[in-house]
Parts: sequence; structure tokens; C-alpha cells
Amino acid sequence: MRFVWLIALFVCSVACVSFDAVAQEGQKGGDSAEAAENSESEAEAAEESESEEEAARARRRRMRMGNVVKMEVGDKTIAVSYGETPTDGPDYLTLATIEDGDLVKLTKSIVTKLKTDLDLKFGDAVIKSGNVAKDYPGVYGLWLKRVDDGWHLVFNEYADVWGTQHFPDGDVAEVPLAHAKTDETIEKYTVKLEEADDGGTLLISWGDYQWTAAFTIAQ
Repeated sequence: MRFVWLIALFVCSVACVSFDAVAQEGQKGGDSAEAAENSESEAEAAEESESEEEAARARRRRMRMGNVVKMEVGDKTIAVSYGETPTDGPDYLTLATIEDGDLVKLTKSIVTKLKTDLDLKFGDAVIKSGNVAKDYPGVYGLWLKRVDDGWHLVFNEYADVWGTQHFPDGDVAEVPLAHAKTDETIEKYTVKLEEADDGGTLLISWGDYQWTAAFTIAQ
């Protein structure tokens, strides 16, 4: 009888050990699966974070270095590069309080830059190509200037500068701008070049402000 009892005890011990081993293996499998899921979630989160950071860097780059708009005239090009300064920043707010004779400064971007293969005529002012070097496009910084109750556009030969770095000795022309307040709000400083039969129009929009300057191809 005692022998039978010992055999039963032994069988029970073996079964318990086997059960514990199976349970431990099951736990390991569950832990591995959970770890894999966590790793996959972390990887997805990291990719999403990288995508968001890349998009943020692109937005900051566009704001600083700008977009480029172009107009083709035959085999010649007129181009304007500009920073996408938003309306929710301090630069835009200065438009309401800027004093007569002051220039609009862009603290977060480059100056708006004109690059032209052709001589352009804005009113009586001729903006020449080749002002930096012969057979090279004309390059100019463009500045908005408050004049009485209107606005002017200043052309300056320091084109590769920050939007706060105006050097008066580089001013070569100043022309009146047509100005209007619009019903549509443009959230970022935006420049367009619109074609016309004998030239085109430079159009600057920012918030509910819109400035335009017509030009022709100088003969």
C-alpha cells in the first residue's frame, strides 16, 4: 500500500512539473508577443514622429528660405523667391502701426528676391538685368515701404540678406504700389507673377493686404 502511495506521489510531482513548464513556456510566448507588439508600436510612433519633424522642418525652411514663383518670356525667366511669413506672428501685426517712411521688416525669413533675365520697367523705373555681373540675371531685394497713406516697392541691390537687413546705399528704385484690402485672408506672405500681353503683374498678398505692381519688358 505504501508503495502504491509513493508511485502516485511521484506521478503527481511529474505532472506538476510538466504543467509548470508548459505554463512558463506559455508565459514566455505571451511576453514575446507583447514585446513584439510594443516594439512595432514604438517603431510606428518613431516613424510618425520623424514624419512630423520632417514636415515641421520643411515648414520652417519655407518660412525662412521661401518658395519661388516664375514667369517665362520666351527663353528668359523672371523669378521671385520669398519666405512664407505667417499672419499670426509679430511681423504681420506691424502693418497696422508702421509709420510713414518705414520699411516692412521680416524677422523670420530672407528678403523677397527678384531675379530677372530681362530688363523690366515698373512705371518710369527700369530694373536692369546684369546689375551684379555682365550676362548674369538682375538680382534685387524687394521691400514694402509705407508712404503717407499708401505703399511703395523699393528695389535694393543687396538681394541675399535677411528680411531685416536693409542697406539704403543699395536702393536703386522706388515705385508706387496699388494697394487694397481684400475679403479673403491669406494666412502666409505670398507672391505671384501674373502674365500680361506686354509684361506682367507682381502681386503680394498677406492677410487681408494685397499689393500689386504692373511691369513691362523694357525695350
